[in-house]
Amino acid sequence: MNNRTIVIIGGMGPQASLELHKRLLDVSRKHHNGDPDQFPKIIHLSLQIREFISSSSNEQAAIHNINHTLSAIDLSPDALICLPRNTAHKLIDRLQIPKNQFVSMVETVAKNVAESTSQKIGVLASPNTIKSRFYDKLLNSVGREVVTPDSSDLTNLNRLINSVISGDVSVDTRNQLSRIGNSLVQNGADSILLGCTELPIIGIDASVPVFNSLQLLCDELIRQNYCYNGDNHG
Repeated sequence: MNNRTIVIIGGMGPQASLELHKRLLDVSRKHHNGDPDQFPKIIHLSLQIREFISSSSNEQAAIHNINHTLSAIDLSPDALICLPRNTAHKLIDRLQIPKNQFVSMVETVAKNVAESTSQKIGVLASPNTIKSRFYDKLLNSVGREVVTPDSSDLTNLNRLINSVISGDVSVDTRNQLSRIGNSLVQNGADSILLGCTELPIIGIDASVPVFNSLQLLCDELIRQNYCYNGDNHG
């Protein structure tokens, strides 16, 4: 069976979509021992999209940009299309992406959480994501409670996310993210969700299971891409 083309709608921010591309290659390499004929076909659209969470005009511009770009390329009808940004999923109903071709990061996260034994999820994400209760609603819908950072840690999270966007990732940023994650554990979280796609680039050291939204999306894309046999699913 031929592999399905993976389409990454990136640029929100570009480091996260580039990290997803890299992880797709890494997972494929792992399952096929580096066979160059087995790497998935990837179309990476790194678009110039301004921050749109708090701006309706930027949101409309983002929708137009994405739809215009998708209409201008010749995609196979079974291509897998993804948005490697959690909050960008709020746009999905206004994007010209067939439902049977869209691989949802947030639905993949919810599915993995629902299949786990975790009950109280500590969510690490941008202040806008936290304040919108984006993941609260999603995780509550699968019967899970949510623990979120306090206002001081939200400010620090925003700074860490911006450090990734600016290209500044260091051991210190990982240590800071780990500290914030551990504070959620101390407040009752029995697992951590990296609910912003910049945060997996930093990485975290935690004493509880970690749901990595970017890696979960990567694994689901590879699974649907037929890059390895069903008994190899990880």
